[in-house]
Amino acid sequence: EDAERLIIDVRNNSGGLNSNVQKIASLFVSKQLTYSSTIPKTGPGYDDLGTPYENSILPDDDFYFSKPVTVITNKSSMSNAEWFAYAMSLNETITTVGDYTAGATLGINGVDLLPNGWLLQISRELNYTEKGESFESIGYAPDVLVQNMEDDIANGIDKCLEEAMLH
Repeated sequence: EDAERLIIDVRNNSGGLNSNVQKIASLFVSKQLTYSSTIPKTGPGYDDLGTPYENSILPDDDFYFSKPVTVITNKSSMSNAEWFAYAMSLNETITTVGDYTAGATLGINGVDLLPNGWLLQISRELNYTEKGESFESIGYAPDVLVQNMEDDIANGIDKCLEEAMLH
């Protein structure tokens, strides 16, 4: 609470529960923020889709961090890590820095191991931003694009973190 600013690093984060996105992001919003809509798959047909619903962040009743926050992303930020970065970016005190995210934002209905050793994941929903855009197969583009190169990493240089410290 006494920090002048925060850096939240979601690089190499494979996602998790939407409720965690909402809980953590609730500490950084002063009013309700709708960041996406979800359309559930309801049957085997291509157009078997349910009623869309909105995903929103409600302010935490006990705590609000209003100082600058930077969220760092990379190509291994997936699923709800992508949605977290995007939702946070809708707040004017928050900047996202790093590389595009993975573009793996469809809800997955379990993972099945096939006899040949491959994994099968089936999408169970479609997800769009509050503006109707999708990150699927594209990824979320951070506010400030910074890419760490292999040589930099090998030499202990983290350009993404250095840039995040400037915001």
